[in-house]
Amino acid sequence: HSFCAECFSILTKDKRRFNNYERMKISCPVCREGNVIGNIMAVTCAEQLANADAIVGSYSPKIDEIIRCILRLRADEPNVKILIFSQWDSILSAIMPALKQNSIAYRVSFGKKFSKEIDEFKDSKLGVTCMMLSLKYAGKGLNLTEATHVFLVEPILNADEEMQAVGRVHRIGQTRETF
Repeated sequence: HSFCAECFSILTKDKRRFNNYERMKISCPVCREGNVIGNIMAVTCAEQLANADAIVGSYSPKIDEIIRCILRLRADEPNVKILIFSQWDSILSAIMPALKQNSIAYRVSFGKKFSKEIDEFKDSKLGVTCMMLSLKYAGKGLNLTEATHVFLVEPILNADEEMQAVGRVHRIGQTRETF
């Protein structure tokens, strides 16, 4: 059972006037089960964020978590290479400002300079961390063993396409563990 603090205050406002406050019940807003007010405790689910978990900006829970993961990976391994796949170019476009604002170097697969973008991602001297790829265009045929991590932004309904995307890094020539 959970209550937000403001709702709990409103639900118990009238009940606090009575002497038997500790034994009175209020209903859970989710399941409607009665809960003794005196047994309800205040807790928080917020974690203490490490420096790598503190991101600049707020986008959406999914994009925020992608950025946090990238920052944690980069803190552990400064030269980490990550592929980010999505079925929709609009989602990749939504991730780009978050990467830029958090000083994460990236390249994108859509556009006329596809092979140039891939070459820049592979070049370790340029320090490009992420390569964002459209699943429909870049999920097959590429050898990107420079990367060790693959992010699938949304569930991919076709298991073969998902395996193809993961296969960009987990293939012959890969000498490191892939995730």
